[in-house]
Amino acid sequence: MASTSSAYTKAGDDLRIAGYDPLVPPNILQMDHPLSEQSEDTIASGRKQASEILRRKDDRLIVVLKQLADELKDDLCIVMRVYFEKPRTTVGWKGLINDPDLNDTFQINKGLR
Repeated sequence: MASTSSAYTKAGDDLRIAGYDPLVPPNILQMDHPLSEQSEDTIASGRKQASEILRRKDDRLIVVLKQLADELKDDLCIVMRVYFEKPRTTVGWKGLINDPDLNDTFQINKGLR
């Protein structure tokens, strides 16, 4: 079979991709941004509370909210909902991880850091 000098040489080529920037591996991000002791304690406490509720050792309900409501903490285990990027979005702005400078440059590694 004769070869051609076309820009479309392989069936799997990404025809509209100008280049690739590898993403920073998660373990490097964790080394660059270690958790504080207070953060570790908060995470451990939240996980323990959720586990006890799911095992019915705690009679509170788990509620996921976008804003905290401390006055309900005795009756509810409140888990704050946080989006680092917009879920299920195919058009428009994709969030701070994908566009941390809010200028469509898509510096994802900067957004991860």
